[in-house]
Amino acid sequence: MNHAKRMLALLLTLALVFTLALPSFASEEASEEPSKPQSIVNWNEFRITKQPESPTITHGESFTLNVEVNAPEGVEVEYQWYSVANSDVKKIEGAITPTLHLNPNDNHYPENKTSGGHSTIYRCKLIGYEKDEDGNVVSSSGRFTSADVRIERTSSGKLYDLLIQPFVSAFWATFGMLSMTIGLLLPVSPIIFLGFLILGFAHGFKGLFS
Repeated sequence: MNHAKRMLALLLTLALVFTLALPSFASEEASEEPSKPQSIVNWNEFRITKQPESPTITHGESFTLNVEVNAPEGVEVEYQWYSVANSDVKKIEGAITPTLHLNPNDNHYPENKTSGGHSTIYRCKLIGYEKDEDGNVVSSSGRFTSADVRIERTSSGKLYDLLIQPFVSAFWATFGMLSMTIGLLLPVSPIIFLGFLILGFAHGFKGLFS
């Protein structure tokens, strides 16, 4: 009987010691785990401050698009440009900076369309990352997309301006003057047409060598 009491007392003592020691063990294990750094970036300040603008270009001209971002201190911004032609969205490989520059030899240069003129849409997708000293991501902004930029490619080039455009301009200028004067200048309309034609050729030659 005394032996059983001693065993019970020993078990109770061991249980009490284990219960008292358990919180200290847990705190030691928790202290061994590295603490995650807290984000210090105010992501409300992260925004696009200047959208890319839409230029009108003629065939063979290079063009540049640019997007500007307000990024808080300590934030790295990743950029990626895309082109959209005939609803087909394509990533522009290597276009990972705020500036996109394309020349006629690039694959994503504005494509010709069989109707409706020449146009291609460009957009930039970007995201901001806050990283610790080891390069681990602490927080991110979520993805932003710039406004779509439609590049209009006029059908005129320098050769077109020299050989065709003068006749078109002279015709519409003469037609407009005749319409405004209700035919009073009809007898001298060839002279008017010839005058506008000469001005058109002068403009075409100037554009050819500029």
